[in-house]
Amino acid sequence: MLNKEKELHILTLNQNKDITPDTVIPIEKINGPVLLISSKHDAVWESYKSSVIMEKRLSESSFPYSHKHIAFPYLSHVMITKNSPLYRLLFKIEKQYPKHCAAEREKLKKLLLDWINHVW
Repeated sequence: MLNKEKELHILTLNQNKDITPDTVIPIEKINGPVLLISSKHDAVWESYKSSVIMEKRLSESSFPYSHKHIAFPYLSHVMITKNSPLYRLLFKIEKQYPKHCAAEREKLKKLLLDWINHVW
């Protein structure tokens, strides 16, 4: 996968899977706030699409706790706050838009701290 796409790109292996009750996360049964974080450029799995579906399920089930979906337009699958040159080796989006990805990591850090301090 790394040679063909010139990045860690296993999205094709994670697409079009059979969805059964055993493979669906029972997110409505979580007993507390839920923060979903996704990227529109996730080359590993469809985090954005999956998060949109989960957020909708929480809203439609009258989930009693706070829930929020934060989607980043540039960030790669590595949605952590620490920046590393290694990310540019693994993901094209990190190589193409290093400043955007770094800025989104800073934004992620602030959003996580805000969620922890005000919702948790």
